[in-house]
Amino acid sequence: MSIPGTPPLKTAPCLWRCLLSTLVLCIGSISMLQAQQAPSIAGTVTDAATGESLPGAVVMLAGKTVSTNIEGAFSLSLNPNEGGTLRVRYVGYLEWTEKLEPWTGNLTRNVSLSPDVARIGTAVISAGRYEQDLGEVSVSIDVLPPELVNQGAPTSADQSLSRTPGVTIVDSEPQIRGGSGYSFGAGSRVAVLLDGLPVLSGDAGRPTWGFLPLENLEQVEVVKGASSVLYGSSALSGVIQFRTAFPDPEPLTRVTVQHGVHSNPGNGRKYWNSPLMQSSTSWLHTRRLKNGDGISFGGQWLGSDGHKGPQIDPVTGQPHDRPYNPFTVDHYDAERQWRVNGAWEHTPKNGGWGYGLRANAISGEGVNTLLWLDADTGFYAATPGADTRTVQRMITVDPHFERTVGNWNHRIQGRFLRLVNDNDNDQGNASNTWQSEYRSRYRAENWSATAGLYAQGTRSIAELYDAGIGDTVHDAANRAAYLQIDAQPHERLHLTAGTRYEHFELDSVSLGKTVFRTGINYRFGQASFLRASIGQGFRFPSIAEKFIRTTVGGISVFPSLDIRPESSINMEVGLKQGFRFGQKGQWKGFFDVAIFQQDFEDFIEYTFGIWGNTGNGLLDLGFRSINTGKARVNGLEWSTMGTGEVGQWKVQWLIGQTLLDPVSMTPDSVYATFSGGSTMGVSYNSTSSDTTDNVLKYRILNTFRTNLSLQHASGWTVGWNAARNTTIQNIDKAFLDIEELGLLEYGLIDWLAERPNVQWLHDFQVGRKFNDQHHVELIVRNAANLNYALRPLAAEANRLWLVRYTFTP
Repeated sequence: MSIPGTPPLKTAPCLWRCLLSTLVLCIGSISMLQAQQAPSIAGTVTDAATGESLPGAVVMLAGKTVSTNIEGAFSLSLNPNEGGTLRVRYVGYLEWTEKLEPWTGNLTRNVSLSPDVARIGTAVISAGRYEQDLGEVSVSIDVLPPELVNQGAPTSADQSLSRTPGVTIVDSEPQIRGGSGYSFGAGSRVAVLLDGLPVLSGDAGRPTWGFLPLENLEQVEVVKGASSVLYGSSALSGVIQFRTAFPDPEPLTRVTVQHGVHSNPGNGRKYWNSPLMQSSTSWLHTRRLKNGDGISFGGQWLGSDGHKGPQIDPVTGQPHDRPYNPFTVDHYDAERQWRVNGAWEHTPKNGGWGYGLRANAISGEGVNTLLWLDADTGFYAATPGADTRTVQRMITVDPHFERTVGNWNHRIQGRFLRLVNDNDNDQGNASNTWQSEYRSRYRAENWSATAGLYAQGTRSIAELYDAGIGDTVHDAANRAAYLQIDAQPHERLHLTAGTRYEHFELDSVSLGKTVFRTGINYRFGQASFLRASIGQGFRFPSIAEKFIRTTVGGISVFPSLDIRPESSINMEVGLKQGFRFGQKGQWKGFFDVAIFQQDFEDFIEYTFGIWGNTGNGLLDLGFRSINTGKARVNGLEWSTMGTGEVGQWKVQWLIGQTLLDPVSMTPDSVYATFSGGSTMGVSYNSTSSDTTDNVLKYRILNTFRTNLSLQHASGWTVGWNAARNTTIQNIDKAFLDIEELGLLEYGLIDWLAERPNVQWLHDFQVGRKFNDQHHVELIVRNAANLNYALRPLAAEANRLWLVRYTFTP
């Protein structure tokens, strides 16, 4: 339409121009408004003293939580008109806070954290499956740094763990605070973990200590007390977790070569001519790639005669004596093995998924013995038939994925474990075990929740587990769900509560069980922490405990098809006192004391007796895993750990003592009857060699450990390890009965009467570092050359002289 007398208007182009201008203006306004409405803050978190980045620091603002990446950087977006208090936390450091008013645009905050002298300053993850300060957890935990783990030139992880307060390794079986006795290598009440997942064999629940990568450890954490809520059935008495290290920014290459010679044993117990020796080499290379990914590769080769004599020819009665050959296995404790491990881990810098793959493998051959020949000249030999030659192969492959989104952290991890033991007695065993776990953690300012799903499946194919009925294939499965809540209602108070449901299947038998745990930690002084905890434990019998059938050295091991699961309740009250003193605060550490009690129901113990029904003497005599009623382990433990400086010497120590009172609560209860028509009931009293105070069998009642390491600025290093053990009071009475009847002659009765009540072991080492590349050490284990046994009938190692050279280019 147009007005008469005027030119027509160009309405369409004008309209489109207006609309376009309005749209551009709106988009620009919206963009500006969004920029105003979406404030963000970014920065880095570093150590105030060294300037090093602190990956994993927690940054919190306005109800949102993020963690710094591998470079210590963080970024956090807020809603419009939000402000609040910015909080930055890192284990062992003072919390950093700043009040922020609402702002627009981007804000930068680079934060430097100072060490908190009132904190223990050691980060652990095993108590709650996330990093916590050691002083704030509600259970007892000992932490072994890599320096203490590798002190004494260990070639197997059990050699390091035996120096930990409250931990005893008997015949490669871990005991924590007397929760276990002797179990013939079947079933474990201690969960052994590598990077969060079990490395116990799926069929026997037994650790392979030589498999663990000692050359690439961040630290080892030993949790004492029931931990079944987070770690499942095998954690009835505690957890031993090995945490591998993530590569530092600078590449690292390290090669270690060592050689050792055993001293001659005393008391006429040497029956060979050539000295017993061992040699080993380990290596490690780690680096970060340009994109921040970490890679590592390491391994070990070992050739060892062991500490026992050469095998004796059953025909000639003469030992296979020969010069040292690290590639030959013909001594009663000899072994040779190769072990390799590798890892690749991608850590995202700006969110997204992190992922990685780890793999470990071991292949070796060794001879294991169950019973010595006698307590005199045969102390370091084996009863005929009691030595088993095993060719072992084991591999694990571990993929994992992890992502943090806001307050949530999600982790998916898995493990495939293949184990083959090829024994020379035609009773080998092989198993495949699959594990998978999904874990999620929600973290708020004053509380967090950790939940997860876990599944494990095992197929075992073994002549060893035919139970005498020819069934060599067994399938086991375990599925679980768990939840743990950690709250901090006050800056000095930490509360924990959790639960886990597990469902077990073993062939045609299935069972489900729920367990609970709760704990409290209160910081009542500057560095004083009072804690208390109570937790339930539950353990389902292993394939080996239920189905094993074998004979070793005239001693049989019988199946136990009707065995029931065992359960426990663990209670603890403890006090941890941190300290820091000196002009520069260079002496720091903690002192810890705890009293504890663990009560067992349907307690499973290997019991020696007449279990066969052939009527053929010794063939019916042996071990069997049975439920023995109720038991209780009371005790007190103290320990101290720390670092310091004396002049130019740096000092590191771990010292502790554990006092136990492990007793049967049902000593008169008859829990089985012997086979073969015997009317004799099986009870604690009838099967124990010493029933004084109803002490459980194969327990060491008083242990003391000292680990001391010194390093001088000039490069000199000095180390001392000491272990004090009281002798085992109570063993299976049947061992003494068969000697008294003249069926077998071990010399056990005389040995028990003559042994000292207390055994002291001392290890020493001295070394020198020449610049940053060369380190030479002289090490002596069992310096007093003590001929001793922790478990009767099993000789431990006498003195060993070692020279170790480490090259770090």
